[in-house]
Amino acid sequence: ASHLLEQIAQHALAWIAAITRLMASMAKPDLLSTHELIGEMFDNLERPPDTLDDLKFLLALIAEIHGKSMVMELRFSELSEKYRTLAMYHHAASTDELEIVERLQPQWDELRARARQRDHSLSSVKAEFSLVTTAQVQEFQERASKLRDGYFDAGPASKGVEMEAGLALLEDFEAQLAAAEQEREQLSLAQKLFGHAVASYPGLHEVAESLGNVRQIYNLYVEQRDARQQWAATLWADLDLASIESGMEEFQSRLLKLGKLIKELPPFRAVEEAISS
Repeated sequence: ASHLLEQIAQHALAWIAAITRLMASMAKPDLLSTHELIGEMFDNLERPPDTLDDLKFLLALIAEIHGKSMVMELRFSELSEKYRTLAMYHHAASTDELEIVERLQPQWDELRARARQRDHSLSSVKAEFSLVTTAQVQEFQERASKLRDGYFDAGPASKGVEMEAGLALLEDFEAQLAAAEQEREQLSLAQKLFGHAVASYPGLHEVAESLGNVRQIYNLYVEQRDARQQWAATLWADLDLASIESGMEEFQSRLLKLGKLIKELPPFRAVEEAISS
């Protein structure tokens, strides 16, 4: 019986040793990554606010530091408990690791204090960039209005525009709108950052909505154009008239399914005539 108890005890000790080795292998990377994260945050807090992007980065970092204190403190507690457990089962950790564990909470407290100081020191910079953002929004509103006017005056849905020229215009205005939307998003983020009301740009919305409708017409135009070119390049003996007829009927069916507003646009008439001819 004593021999059996000894075997059980040895087996239990072996399991404890295996578990502590596993715990140690998991605890060390977590400890080092946490230590490095705090160090990176300290370094990043010293980034000079030379541009608006720099200022946004700093303010986001300060908000992150203040917002994740509970999460970080729970992580410190968890790491401390892991190393206490390792010591209880006689698993020796390095002196460096133990020093880092002891310093985590004080370092975090120091980081939070530095973040508060940095936030206060940025007050004048925030005021300056707040004015810059207001001016940028006003200038962008003017450009967005010009984009809207240019689109409806001479865009791909204008009267008298040939389909191929309209297709080029469509792609050009889609690119302009994509760039404008990206700029709008950046300005909106800056306005939120400084507590401004986020500006609206109804002209951009009008252009986006119209482009979505016009794109459906031009997609159908391109598909029927390409199909006609393919059929024209096919030898007469190889033509499948039934397939051609079926293809044109499919185009006609899709044309009729387009919405009422789309059917009122000038390019619709051009595609309707192309499919019907």
